[in-house]
Amino acid sequence: FGRFYCSTICPLGVLQDLIWRTGSLFRKKKSRRFNYQPSSKRILRYGLLLVTLIFWISGSLFLINLLDPYSSFGKISVAIFRPAFIWLNNQLAFILENFNVFSVAPIDLKWLPANVLIVSVALFLLIVVLSLWRGRLFCNTLCPAGALMGIFAEKSLFRIYFNEAACNQCRKCERKCKAECIDPVSKTIDPGRCVLCFNCLDSCDRD
Repeated sequence: FGRFYCSTICPLGVLQDLIWRTGSLFRKKKSRRFNYQPSSKRILRYGLLLVTLIFWISGSLFLINLLDPYSSFGKISVAIFRPAFIWLNNQLAFILENFNVFSVAPIDLKWLPANVLIVSVALFLLIVVLSLWRGRLFCNTLCPAGALMGIFAEKSLFRIYFNEAACNQCRKCERKCKAECIDPVSKTIDPGRCVLCFNCLDSCDRD
């Protein structure tokens, strides 16, 4: 079924979409568009996957812990989202306490070690920059899980394709493709990078 995991199940993928959508609110309409990018980053994508596998076989989980989407989202959640939630919770508890309402209890905030915090914040900033710049760039260049699924997606049984007789090359699908894998000139879609978000189907008015 291709890389439906990346747009439907992966929490880091959903986070990237939220960042892009939020950033789009402050962009001009033309700057919200994506453009097709040739799959020139295959060497980087599959090279990182190979190095990650070599580390893993050698007994090191360093790259998996650093680049795996669930692990990355976990770091970001624990280092950034959880403290932010606790701070908001405690502010609400303090405000309600002034009105003798004690339904919200304050929570103790325990900070992570400095090195873990620095790595988590740096990773979050990297995700933000890549998402605002080029949508799902992290998924198709740095993510080892995305690279691994991309290998199988190349031979997926179910995929999106062009109805060549109906296509008038309006490029609407290309401009909506956050994976930048749709080539409207040759009327091809790179299944190894397509994350099955179906934005292209929604944008096409010729089915």
